Amino acid sequence: MLPHLGVRRRQPDHFHLDPAASVPAVHPAGERVGDLDLAVRQQHEQPRGRHRPARDLLRLRGDRIRRDHAGERGQRQHGERDDHESDDDLRGHDGPEPEQQPFHRKPLPKSASDVMYGSPGGCHRAGPPMSGGHRDALNHVRRYRAMQLGRGRYYGWVVVGGAFTSHFLSYGTLTVAFGIFFPFMAETLALSRGVLASAGVVTRLASAAVAPLIGPLVDRHGPRVFTALGVASLAAGAVILGLSRDAADVFLGYGVVMAVASVALGDLTADATVARWFVRRRARALAVATMGLSSAGIVVPLPLAWLIAEVGWRRAWIALGVAVLAVGLLAAAVMRRRPEDHGLAPDGDPGGAAAAAAREMSLTARQAARTPAFWLLVLGTNLAGLALFGVNLHLFSYIRDKGLAIAPAAAMVTYLYVLHTAAKPIWAVISERIPVRLCLAACYAGGALGVAILVLATSPAAIVVFATVYGLTRGAQSFVTSLAWADYFGRDAQGAIRGLASPFRFVASAAGPVVGGVLYDLTDGYALAFAVFGAAFAAGALIALAARPPARAA
Repeated sequence: MLPHLGVRRRQPDHFHLDPAASVPAVHPAGERVGDLDLAVRQQHEQPRGRHRPARDLLRLRGDRIRRDHAGERGQRQHGERDDHESDDDLRGHDGPEPEQQPFHRKPLPKSASDVMYGSPGGCHRAGPPMSGGHRDALNHVRRYRAMQLGRGRYYGWVVVGGAFTSHFLSYGTLTVAFGIFFPFMAETLALSRGVLASAGVVTRLASAAVAPLIGPLVDRHGPRVFTALGVASLAAGAVILGLSRDAADVFLGYGVVMAVASVALGDLTADATVARWFVRRRARALAVATMGLSSAGIVVPLPLAWLIAEVGWRRAWIALGVAVLAVGLLAAAVMRRRPEDHGLAPDGDPGGAAAAAAREMSLTARQAARTPAFWLLVLGTNLAGLALFGVNLHLFSYIRDKGLAIAPAAAMVTYLYVLHTAAKPIWAVISERIPVRLCLAACYAGGALGVAILVLATSPAAIVVFATVYGLTRGAQSFVTSLAWADYFGRDAQGAIRGLASPFRFVASAAGPVVGGVLYDLTDGYALAFAVFGAAFAAGALIALAARPPARAA
């Protein structure tokens, strides 16, 4: 054991001790074995006299080591020993005290792996009391052990799992679950659907105010604390909604408290962190992380509908909050800021990934805001975001107006989510081979084409064609957008840059449903609203084509 590092060293098989010897034994490699180590081996191999419990033996051994190592640079502190901590007590029998040997400090290994797995240069005995350098070495070893979950396994994929869970919980609660609770809450609380839906607008406006503050803090302190904060706010908001009695409670729980979760569990924290852990495999990692969005649309509806039928919507909200808290805290525990903080390289490959990371220039938020690419991305992604959120809210109603019954319309929405999930790995491979701006333009163009097919559809078969085209391109929009931000502006200030752009995104996502509702009221139908959404997708595609990477990041 290395007491000053807290790391257990494996003892060599050729370690020979003479139990009858009264002087310290000598390791074959020339390293002296102290009398305390000899006493410990005798205690466990050939106990003599009174047997001391292991716990007392370790306590006495620790007291002796702390006393022996007092002073600077390992010099033994002189002084009389206490009677109850003598070597005779440690050995468990009477006998002469061995000659004291001077302590020679051995240098620390050069790497944490030498400490953990052993090396010819590793130290056998403990060093002097912990200094600043020793404390730094201890922290490095602890970080190394936390990251190195197994040889050949890169911890970045654990971070991807945490990001997947964050997306699943956020989207599954804020969008999918709230949509299922929506009619039950409106009926019980005697609220119009317009008033109840406006709570979502408050959520996005509050998120727009919070995002610029959280983004730089994520860059500086890492995502773990903010992920835990988002989980706690999501669970608290669910409990408040379960106990709500009027519109004020709904606006408090969903519009204000859950607004923190929409930022702390979204792409500002989860996707920005994943982008720091990967360079060459960034597209694949982001594709896996954002599968949490579409997976929530597949997994959540049926169990939640059953739970509401069994216990009512109030208890279902509270149960959902408890589940979110239990699962979300586990996701927060595995999140880390960046691989370099733990002695690792991006992608887990010190060769190619480190070289790629060196070539990738990182811009600060202020530098990014001075480039045309930043504002073109903001404009293009938010036009598409306006259309996306408008389609999300009004799609089911529009399909019903096209003549589909409730069950087929619900099946069509589920089919869309399945295609969203299946499309992500395909687009991940494509985005590794062509520029990300072309992928972004293709996704938005696919959205425009799908919406146009839906507007012109006159049969269920045409609606299936819309769902196929729209689902295969819509599924990639979330992670390709995150990929564009990381590829254009680098890894170092992703939180601050995304936080600077987030207010525009939240405003656009709040405006989309409102635009659809207003145009429906004015025209008594969805045709004009969806035509506007299709035009917004097309404009976003053209702007994405014009958004070339900044010169420093090219």
